[in-house]
Amino acid sequence: MESLAHRIREKLSKVPVVSTFTKTGTITVEEFICAGDLLVSKFPSWAWADVAPSKRKKYLPAKKQFLICHRVPSLLGVNVLPTFSDAHTEGDWIDFGSSEKAVPVEIDELSDDDKEKPKESIDVDDVDDIDDIDDVDDVDDIDDVDDLDDLDDVKPVESKPKEKVKKESCRLFDVSITYCKEYRVPRFWIQGFDEDSKPLANSDVMSKEINKDYAGKTVTAEPHPFSKIPCLTVHPCRHGQVMKAFYDQLRNEKGELYYTVDVYLILFLKFVGSVAPAIQCDFTTSL
Repeated sequence: MESLAHRIREKLSKVPVVSTFTKTGTITVEEFICAGDLLVSKFPSWAWADVAPSKRKKYLPAKKQFLICHRVPSLLGVNVLPTFSDAHTEGDWIDFGSSEKAVPVEIDELSDDDKEKPKESIDVDDVDDIDDIDDVDDVDDIDDVDDLDDLDDVKPVESKPKEKVKKESCRLFDVSITYCKEYRVPRFWIQGFDEDSKPLANSDVMSKEINKDYAGKTVTAEPHPFSKIPCLTVHPCRHGQVMKAFYDQLRNEKGELYYTVDVYLILFLKFVGSVAPAIQCDFTTSL
């Protein structure tokens, strides 16, 4: 019912043309395209996507209907998840820090002297130093040799069947960003797949990858506006409020912004990352 009401409001909403992102945190279609172009140029994992002409939104360019990033891995596949000790809060949202990267260990190479040094060999003449082999006792004189006959009574040890190697589980996600005309903000969508590229149930993703504070509340299952496939989505009703808070923290002493609207989606990914911290779709940690 909510999805139907949203589609009706979305259809009736006017296309915004006046920029108010510094006051409300919302953006126009033109600003969405500008921010998307910067995201794609800086982070090639993201790309603009087009759809069939009959499914296009007329207020968006034909080749830039929405943004998508394919097969993003989940940290659940490597049994590593960010902890709350690595996070800081932004209002009611939780922003997780990026995981530390592994540092490669350098191995010292052999010096030229070591490479040219020949291996030690056995001198054949040293064989004379071995005691006379004739002094070795005959096998028949070894005590308790008859005890070896008891080996017939020894039961063979039953070998355990080899355990089957379990196929490594892997959870991958297609994540996309659309423009929501009703709320004048981007909207985030998640579709999961297993190691065989079979779709994951939204309820499964909701219980594992989504932060419990948002599951079933901020995050719900709805048809994707272009593919119509049921996906998990972050409801956009508070996106403008949160994005304004982000930009307010980026002002200098004079109240001027350090960044313009073109970095909007880079900041947007940082804030939606707190909703699904296991899904590594934010490649902007260097910024």
